[in-house]
Amino acid sequence: MGKILSFLCLFLTINAFAQTEAFDIVSFKPPQNWTRAVNQEMVSFTTSKGNLFCVAGIYKSRPINAIAESEFITEWNELVNQPYGLKITPVIKRSEQNGWTVFSGSADVKTTQSGNFIASLTSFAAKGKIISAMINSNSALYKAEADAFLSSIIPIKQEVAGNIKLPSAVVAKTAEAVISGNEVSAADQGIAGVWVGFENGKFVFGVTSHDYVNNRNNYGSIYNASVAAIKWRVFWNDGKYYDGMPNKGLIDFDRNDPANDYAGYYSMDKNTATAKMDHYSSAQRMYVFYPPNKLKFMDKYEYVKCQSVDGLILNETYISADPMSTAYYNSIKEPVPTISFASDGRFTDDNYIGDYSKDAQLAPGSGTYEIHNFTLILKYSDGRIVQRSFAPFLNEAPSTCKVFYIGSHEIKLKL
Repeated sequence: MGKILSFLCLFLTINAFAQTEAFDIVSFKPPQNWTRAVNQEMVSFTTSKGNLFCVAGIYKSRPINAIAESEFITEWNELVNQPYGLKITPVIKRSEQNGWTVFSGSADVKTTQSGNFIASLTSFAAKGKIISAMINSNSALYKAEADAFLSSIIPIKQEVAGNIKLPSAVVAKTAEAVISGNEVSAADQGIAGVWVGFENGKFVFGVTSHDYVNNRNNYGSIYNASVAAIKWRVFWNDGKYYDGMPNKGLIDFDRNDPANDYAGYYSMDKNTATAKMDHYSSAQRMYVFYPPNKLKFMDKYEYVKCQSVDGLILNETYISADPMSTAYYNSIKEPVPTISFASDGRFTDDNYIGDYSKDAQLAPGSGTYEIHNFTLILKYSDGRIVQRSFAPFLNEAPSTCKVFYIGSHEIKLKL
């Protein structure tokens, strides 16, 4: 949120000159004679004439697992929807420029303080990182200068290769650090992402008896400290943290949603991440990060980073892989719930999502599916849209993985 607020606040005011400058992993040419504001999260330029204004800025980059539209939607939600109270999915334009994959979108915004204006977001993705530029303006008067500013944004490496000298006075992170890969903080080295591992202790269903038919009413959840349980930890590049895996996945994740009561934040000190939850602040967790793909908790539980599932296509039928799950329990006198995926993007949910639920929103059905940002999106033919988290087993490649997790529940191929 800090970098959002800073977009409209001036922290350091000096004149801008039409020379090549650098911020984070990019170089650019600032608009002439606009007022500059710069801090660790962003650099911005502002101009106005009467009630007409334009603000142009570049936000700090963050790591990504894949170049996909879902990464742009994440940027859009944080930089446009959340600060302005919108729920807009923009028309996304995609192009290739200067070695980047470029995504862009815009929206009409109305605020009490600044009135009506157009917010335009452009995100540049390449080589495991994404960096975004925002243009907020209420007049076409500044369009040519804003467009020139966007067109001038290119990777620092390309600038260095072109022997253009970058002034160090305005560089938030030195070109040498970016080029060599010697990042400033552990977060920049790649702690952001979904981590998974096993720990002792698990709530299991039906362990009091294995006589499913005769003792059906005596079942419940019991904590078993000796059972190994799979656990997830999610770190966002902006400091957000989730102690587990959000049931609805990471797309449109809202840490203020009461259902996400394990949401929190983390901070880095060298290679140590300290995480706290908003609602359980006394439960502090410390992780030691070993770049790029190893994380340790309590010096005994080891986590690995999940590989991206963006755009994954499945072509199998799956059932629950846990014989102590409610899906097995409920199937004593009913068919085992299944969910099937086809390579043409269609799915059939035979009670897997709802598990015989009486909730009409979770009724069986079929439709089309998408998998992005560790989120399975099921678009039922009757208009329902259901989201669940989706991840492969540990750090296995999704394209060859045989076991997945939907809503943190293990599924396996139906034989």
